[in-house]
Amino acid sequence: MPILVHGAGGQVKEVEVTHAPRVAGKSKYGIYNRLGRGICDLLMVALLQRRQFKQVKAAEEAPGAEK
Repeated sequence: MPILVHGAGGQVKEVEVTHAPRVAGKSKYGIYNRLGRGICDLLMVALLQRRQFKQVKAAEEAPGAEK
């Protein structure tokens, strides 16, 4: 995601965080939850990249557009 943000002209900042050990309970994530979310994320990135490419291409083809 940082690469996409930077490519779109945004800025990325790294922030230090503190991690605390789990004091009670059990993680609700398993292999299938992580895999499903990861696949959805990859599809969304592909769609966003395709959309961004089409917008740039349309702007380049528009009459009077700067090259």
